[in-house]
Amino acid sequence: MKSKLYKTLLFVRRLFEVGVVSISLVLKIKTSSPVKVRMFFERLGGAFIKLGQILALRQDLLSPAYVSELLKLLNSVPERHFIEMQRVFVEEKGETVGEFFSDFNVTPVASASIGQVYEAYLPASTIGLKTKEG
Repeated sequence: MKSKLYKTLLFVRRLFEVGVVSISLVLKIKTSSPVKVRMFFERLGGAFIKLGQILALRQDLLSPAYVSELLKLLNSVPERHFIEMQRVFVEEKGETVGEFFSDFNVTPVASASIGQVYEAYLPASTIGLKTKEG
């Protein structure tokens, strides 16, 4: 079981990441505000992309420019780097995918807002491994 301190440190790290992404986007002077908002959700990934997708459907809350930009989160979610997914796998299983599987394709076969699907091989069969963001 993960300690309270570990969970607190993860929270603080994520909060710091939100701040860094926010500041970096505010400093992009030539980028429109709707694009900055979409980029904010994309860069933070996972639950943030889900929130952006929900907001994209709320035309009663947002202007058409924001809705149009956030709708891009519904059908063009960028792939996450394999290193990020490897970290989540190691946290969950305690070993790398190379140690766990006989072979593993690091290029995802599918990508979604909170995870990706990879092709992995066990000694007796081929499987699809779905990873979620940490």
